[in-house]
Amino acid sequence: MLSVEIEVISLRKQHGITLVELLVAITIILIIVSIATPSFKEWQEKMEAKRVEGVLMSILRQAKSESFITKQDTLFCLSNGAGRCHRNSDKELLLFIDRNNNRHFDVLIDELIIKETTNLKYGRLFLRMGSRRHYTKFFGNTGLPRGHMGHIKYCPFSENTNRMFLITISNLGKFTPRPYSNRRTGC
Repeated sequence: MLSVEIEVISLRKQHGITLVELLVAITIILIIVSIATPSFKEWQEKMEAKRVEGVLMSILRQAKSESFITKQDTLFCLSNGAGRCHRNSDKELLLFIDRNNNRHFDVLIDELIIKETTNLKYGRLFLRMGSRRHYTKFFGNTGLPRGHMGHIKYCPFSENTNRMFLITISNLGKFTPRPYSNRRTGC
């Protein structure tokens, strides 16, 4: 009888990837990231502008109601982070009762209602009130900013005009957000 030897060929399993496969995968990831990065940055710019507008509108509404409810003059301003109100500062948004009437927030004297850090990365805020004031005052007897009308504008660092807006504050305490397309913001 013939004996037949059967040779079993075992397939070797690969453990890991080759250098070429790794380079192809890295190249594909880099292409996807380079395509997505500008869109992600635009999305972040848009979200910052929307967040800032929402926070400003909320604080202004609260300023109006707080001054009327407490029957005390309430000040809103942009701050440099040290309690000093300045029209071109944008580190913090302050809402406070100015007990010593110096138009700045003093920790031991004034009553802080809201202190909101802006954390702006893609733009700046500017406060423009009549008589070159660095604040707007809501009077306690009515809750209105009589004689303290003006606007707050947001100017993005990019040239994208869709992110620019200004919020107008009227004498009657009406707050109107206006996008760049409706009115030039002067950024």
